[in-house]
Amino acid sequence: MQEEAEKKDDMIRCTKSLKRLSLFIALCISISFCLILFPRLSGKTKKNLKIKAKPPSKRDYIDDKLHDGFFVHEFDASYQRKNFSEEEIQKPRVFLGNEKKIKQLHNECVPLDTWGGTTPICIYDPQEDRMISAFIKDKRTWEQNLLNATSAILLSHPELTFVDLGSNIGAYTITAAKLGRRVFAVDIMEDSLTLLKHSLDLGKIRDNVTLVLNAISDTRSQFRVNVVEHNIGGSHIKEIDAVKDKDIIPVQSILMNDLLALNIPRNVFVKMDIEGTELRAFQGGGRFFDQLNVKYLLMEWMLHRSKAKTAKAIIHFLLSNGMLPYRDHEQKLPLPHGGYVYWPDNVFWIKR
Repeated sequence: MQEEAEKKDDMIRCTKSLKRLSLFIALCISISFCLILFPRLSGKTKKNLKIKAKPPSKRDYIDDKLHDGFFVHEFDASYQRKNFSEEEIQKPRVFLGNEKKIKQLHNECVPLDTWGGTTPICIYDPQEDRMISAFIKDKRTWEQNLLNATSAILLSHPELTFVDLGSNIGAYTITAAKLGRRVFAVDIMEDSLTLLKHSLDLGKIRDNVTLVLNAISDTRSQFRVNVVEHNIGGSHIKEIDAVKDKDIIPVQSILMNDLLALNIPRNVFVKMDIEGTELRAFQGGGRFFDQLNVKYLLMEWMLHRSKAKTAKAIIHFLLSNGMLPYRDHEQKLPLPHGGYVYWPDNVFWIKR
């Protein structure tokens, strides 16, 4: 009997202990809940609260590890820029055509399919230019996905002027002009601009286009044009060798800033394919980006993937000018800034 009584007392004590523990836990939960709802009770102010940041939207994709002050140009407008006075502006060489040269060139004109309709494009001999000319002759297009994206942007933004830096024979220029857009096309090769002008004349879209025969760099000087065998579109500028290059016809370089002398309308879409000299162009283009609203920039990237210093400088410059990189023109696929070695061959930079 005594053992049963002791067991009963132990059970009563255990039950009471459990009740007290339950009450203590409930009290702790209540106090914690109050502290969360009313932080001032804990001596904290709103300033001390840590608010969880919302994830970035597609239009706010910023890599803080690389660029911790997005609009850095507001505080350091001189970054990667050279100061050129108004008096130093050099007028670009507007190309009006060369009728004699068009007769000397291969001068085959083939159909180019664009969103504005089919129109002629004059090409090099496909045996000599096995890249762009041969492809256009066979397929009636070039970089179709990018031309489609370019057309979609121009149709969605009728206020945009198209600036084609590195136009070659003009697949992009002709596409934009066929849509009725104002175009400024720049190239280092007179032959390419001669073919392009003939294409524009045949398509009756010449009035929309200004052609410029210059290289774009960070200095105003003369360069030799290095023509790439079987890929004329890959031609690029080289420093002149005083001994070896006595008989060449050089091309004059200008700054990107100098293009402002052409009175380009404010809102622009720039396509840039100048075979690796993009950073030099940007270093002479601070005023271009300041005075014009560059809403879109389509830029060839494949030559910069393996050049860390150049790639980071280009990324920094464009971020400083309020632009963000994307795989697509619809801003659905932002590109991580630190992963530039894995970026696609061509990148869309879009104003934030």
